[in-house]
Formats: sequence, C-alpha cells, structure tokens
Amino acid sequence: MRFSVSLPAAGHHSTWQGISDVTDAAEALGFSSVHALDHLLAPKANTEPYGRIFEPFVTLSHLAARTQRLKLVTSVLIVAMREPVTVAKQAATLDVVSGGRLVLGVGAGWLAEEFANVGADFHTRGARTDETIRVCRHLWSGSQEPFHGRFTSFDDFTFEPLPLQGAALPILVGGHSDAALRRAVTLGDAWQGTYIGTEPVRSLADFGAAVTRLRELSSDRRLPAIGARVWWGVHLSGNPGEMSTQVRAWEAAGCQDLTIAFGPADVAIGRMRAFAEEVMPAFA
Repeated sequence: MRFSVSLPAAGHHSTWQGISDVTDAAEALGFSSVHALDHLLAPKANTEPYGRIFEPFVTLSHLAARTQRLKLVTSVLIVAMREPVTVAKQAATLDVVSGGRLVLGVGAGWLAEEFANVGADFHTRGARTDETIRVCRHLWSGSQEPFHGRFTSFDDFTFEPLPLQGAALPILVGGHSDAALRRAVTLGDAWQGTYIGTEPVRSLADFGAAVTRLRELSSDRRLPAIGARVWWGVHLSGNPGEMSTQVRAWEAAGCQDLTIAFGPADVAIGRMRAFAEEVMPAFA
C-alpha cells in the first residue's frame, strides 16, 4: 500500500503557502505523491470548494522545484475542457522539469454548467477525453506520423521536448461510470476512485463494486493500478489502531494507493505526521 496526499489547493482556506508547506511535509514524511485538483470556471452553486482553486499544472511545476522524490499527480485534470495538444505539451514539459515524476490524471468531468462557461461540449466529453489520451501518447512517443481523430488532426508538426518517461508517462483515469472504468482498462495505467467532494460521500462498498467491475473488464487485459482518494475524518478516523483497520479494509478491497485529503493546511500537517508515524509503518 502506498499513501499519498490530496493537496489543500481548493476552497476558501487554500493558500499558496499552505500548499507548499503540506508538500514539504509529504516529502519529509514518506508519502508517495501529492495530488492537485482541477476546475476552471465552476458555477456559483459550486463556489465552495471549486470557486477558489489553484491551477494544477502551474501548482505542480512550482512543487517540482521544491521536491526531489514525490510523484506529482493531476487528480484529475478535466481534459475535455482543454485543447489536447496543449495538454500534451504542458504534461511533457512538467515531466521534464520534475525529472520524470509526473502522473497525468484525467477525467471527463461532471459539471455541465462549467463546460458551458468555457465553451466546451459537455455531451462529447467522454469521446474527447479518450481522444486526448491518444493525442498525448502519439506526441509523447516522438512519432512523426500524422494524427487524424474526430476532434483533433495534424499532419506537418514537430513536438519537443518529449517527456522523460516518453509515451509511458503514466495516465491515471478518474471516474465511477462504466465508461470511465473502461477508459482506465483500455487507455490508462491506473484508476482512482474519488470518495471526497461535494457529491454524496461514497463508501468502501462502492469502491469494491468498482474494483470488481475493473477486474471483469480486464479479463483479457492488464489490470490498471487501483487507488482511492478519501477524506480524513470520514473514511479514516479514530485512534491509530482503528485507522489501521480501516486502511486494511481498503487494501483488502483492492486499493494499492490511498490518497488522503487531510484538510486545511493548518491542521493537515499535524494529521499527516501522526498518520505517517503511527499508521504507515505497518504497511511498509
């Protein structure tokens, strides 16, 4: 089991200093990665937590310069609201800047009003997400062959710098729909279930059902790495023994990377330290 940190980069409490301090603590305490959320222009009904949110590529570029070991994860980038070649370029550049530590987490999105705000088509978001992954893989590979998709085409082009990880730069797929699970199996390297946010809190049973479906879809394919993003105080609570038991339950359900939202920076670092010292050693 690996343990990662969902950065306090969204909501009224989020600050640049807090994001930096939590990242420094994650590196020092032995967490595996830090994850940056994404929204561009959420409607007023979703002001908290998505009205104030730090853009993930910019955020992770800053954090790349102050860390040496942590994986840097977009968790998840709503790529269907963005131009695919730009996503490929930003990801490749960040992978170079970070020394090959980027994991590009992608998702199709769920806020129709946000898509309308940025002039993106909500109804084709799944197809656009799939095609963006294919565009990224094509460009990252260094291929000079033309690309012709439903939404993106190019014939005469150059693309550098290539990511240090090349076309193997890991792509994590988020989402709970059957389409998202299929995307993780056919186009991704990893899948992450999200159990925090403004939607109704999902449970360990929901995670187990998704993992079962992933295994069905992977019957003749490689099973993607499996992770979950959870809330401190909701999915993890109590004393260290109780939290260890809760982590064991996620592990038994198939989780390989548990990404934890520890809360605002002013309380997160203390929680992270206690978790790293009193829970994580049992899962080394």
